[in-house]
Amino acid sequence: MLGYVLCLLALVGTYLAGQRSLVGGLVATLAVGYAYGIVRANALSTATYFLFDFSVLGLYAAQLFRVPAPGIQRASGAMQLWVFALCAWPIMLMSIPRQESLIQLVGLRTAIFLLPFLLLGPRLTSDDLNRLALWFGGLNLGAFAIAAAEFAFGLEPFLPRNAVTALNYLQSDVGSGMASRIPSSFPSAAAYGGTMVLTLPVLLGAWSQRERSTRMQIFLICALVATGSGVLVSASRTAAVLMFALIAGTVLSGRVRLRYRVGWLAVVGVVGFIALLDSRLQRVATLQDTAYVVKRLSWSMNGEFFTSLARYPFGNGLGGGGTNIPYFLQKRVRTAPVIIENEYARIALEEGIAGLALWVLFLMWVFFRRRRGGQESARLTKRLVWLLGVLFFADGLIGLGLLASIPGAALLLLFTGWLAGQNSPEALGPPPPTVIDRHEHAAHRSFR
Repeated sequence: MLGYVLCLLALVGTYLAGQRSLVGGLVATLAVGYAYGIVRANALSTATYFLFDFSVLGLYAAQLFRVPAPGIQRASGAMQLWVFALCAWPIMLMSIPRQESLIQLVGLRTAIFLLPFLLLGPRLTSDDLNRLALWFGGLNLGAFAIAAAEFAFGLEPFLPRNAVTALNYLQSDVGSGMASRIPSSFPSAAAYGGTMVLTLPVLLGAWSQRERSTRMQIFLICALVATGSGVLVSASRTAAVLMFALIAGTVLSGRVRLRYRVGWLAVVGVVGFIALLDSRLQRVATLQDTAYVVKRLSWSMNGEFFTSLARYPFGNGLGGGGTNIPYFLQKRVRTAPVIIENEYARIALEEGIAGLALWVLFLMWVFFRRRRGGQESARLTKRLVWLLGVLFFADGLIGLGLLASIPGAALLLLFTGWLAGQNSPEALGPPPPTVIDRHEHAAHRSFR
């Protein structure tokens, strides 16, 4: 009963927040996503599995069917076609009963449910990003407080042992004492670390703006320290590598004033000092073992990928990749092939070669077409979102969960949609009037 009540609250709360503004709806949805792991662990039921889904539905109902401004409509026109194509193909595959209906529905949810975030992204303005940055800061500080408590007292006071938290307790490979990775309030440590990294471009973009008050600057610095420390506490090596790449991108960016580069290096120094305090914060150092890295990459990028493509050219049915299936449906997956730890292999196993090709073409369109337009005040954020988007989607070659992580997948798709809108010439708005235009306008007024 509690699970159904929580789902209803998530739906209504997000809908009401979304009715007020897009930022309000996004923050409410992300707040549910941030709390999703710890709520599911302590209110174990089938209903709580869909807690985040209900909050997303509330956001969609409040915002998705609103008619955006004409400039935003034009900027997102091509994105609408891509979202239609990416949704239409999996829906067509539902007519092929390769898996049980429930399994196919779960697979369809993974394939299309979060894609409308691509349409919400272009609606974000630079002011919206600044407001989101402050909310990200607050959410990240709260998540780090929970993570610090789990780091100090262990997971069990916060995450009881059950089917939902089993993976968290299996991942005990941190430091010499083989401690657990820290998930904070998220479903997994990887989801925690990945979400922290995804918020960094917006936090850094807001922090580097000159008009910020001293109080806001201090708040954002604290948020950045908590965010970076959260990545280390999560012990996610992938998240740490992505964070280091973003650090390099920020420091080397020619659009950042020297004082902010120095300040960012100071933040990095504080996070690095924190990492030296405990060996559990240094798991990323294991990447120095090149033999292990090569072996790890071979798990994700091997001949099984092409073998599976040849065996299942039209996929093994939605959900047939065997991943992202809730624990209470795992045994109902039939004819499951070898599971490869590669997000693109999962897409191919579930949507076939055509579905994989659609995704590859879409990503090339977003990230590798000529970049133009965009709001001047968000140029740094745009560069960092582009860099992080390329790295995250490339990381899909060596991991699973890229399009199913809660709430990371929603954030990734939101920023991908925002970037695509920024790359459209319409994102600049109408061009300023020329001298001839101004004279004609003045003459017209005189005539009237």
